[in-house]
Amino acid sequence: MHRILILLSSILISFCLGGVYAWSAFVPALREEFGLTSAQCQTVFGVTIAVFTIAMVPAGRWLGRISPRWIAGTGGLTLGLGYLLASFGSGSFISLLLGVGVVGGIGIGLAYVCPIAVCLRWFPHHRGLITGLTVCGFGGGGIGLSWLIGSLQAAGVPTMHIFRWVGLLITLLVVPASLILVMPRHPSSTDNHGKSFPKNLSQILRSRAFAAPAVGMFSGTFAGLMVIGNLREIGLAANVAPEFAMLAISLFAVGNGTGRIIWGGMVDRWGKLCIPASLLVLAGAITLNAVSNGGAASFLIGSLICGFGFGACFVVYAAQISERFGVEQFASVYPLIFLLYGLSGILGPVVGGMVFDATNSFVPALMIAVAVAVTGALIAWRLDSRQCAVAIAKSLSATA
Repeated sequence: MHRILILLSSILISFCLGGVYAWSAFVPALREEFGLTSAQCQTVFGVTIAVFTIAMVPAGRWLGRISPRWIAGTGGLTLGLGYLLASFGSGSFISLLLGVGVVGGIGIGLAYVCPIAVCLRWFPHHRGLITGLTVCGFGGGGIGLSWLIGSLQAAGVPTMHIFRWVGLLITLLVVPASLILVMPRHPSSTDNHGKSFPKNLSQILRSRAFAAPAVGMFSGTFAGLMVIGNLREIGLAANVAPEFAMLAISLFAVGNGTGRIIWGGMVDRWGKLCIPASLLVLAGAITLNAVSNGGAASFLIGSLICGFGFGACFVVYAAQISERFGVEQFASVYPLIFLLYGLSGILGPVVGGMVFDATNSFVPALMIAVAVAVTGALIAWRLDSRQCAVAIAKSLSATA
């Protein structure tokens, strides 16, 4: 029961942190009411992701010395403070950048790694599935917050007041949930199945075992963040009705959340093969979005599948880092992979916004996202080709 309570608290924390994926619900109001450009709005989102990933590095190292409840609780307070600070800035680009982007990003980074690292210690024999369950909340958080934002906007609540309510809600939920997080007392509960792992950081960074998840993380998140950071605007530019463009955000979040659980089970079974497979799924879904000119059904299906493929980035690579480098080193190695997510967070949404501002079309930007995802799949396959081939052979044999 203690383990289950820790898992549920971890899911709740991830759910609150995942509200960052509802950012595009704010974008039309920020553009219409406060005169921000598409590139400025996506810069705020991109900086949030970048700062989030940078803050994960020290947070992961602190986990060896400080209780996860204090790190996660501090992260929740900081994230809530970021939204509160932004709410008093009258919609200016600088206040949003500093409040949501910098302060809020630090809060997410501090709290994000704690639930995953703790749950991996408590459930070492089901790494993929448990990682998927833990981070599914992060994907689902976009659903909850986008619904809340839409409801408050429909009720006529001013945009800056919505930021204030979001900050208060995050603080009231994350801080109590973080008090449940604790590492297991007995080292045996972090069994690594008798494997030995490299300990030297330089050796880890030069290894093929590190390179494949690193390439996959950048490629998948570059493509996925370009879509989610502009999703509502992509739909409107493709002549999709506004209500369907808003619905696409929720469907992306549904695919993101459920995809994390499903990919978690798949990575436990197929291992390294899930890296190129997930990238190809993502590329196919973005292609469907790109050709959905006015077709609401194809746009919504594409958004759902895109979320499903994007969700793989946050369970496949976490499970693979735990498998390749051990549970004990997860908190220090995984944030280094996540730095590439931060890089893609700057490049993906901002490139999408800039290309749209220049061409008045998201199709060229989406084709760039497809090319990056496919290239990443090919490189990941090349790095892990033997293990991927073995996984395919085993799967075909089991099916036969």
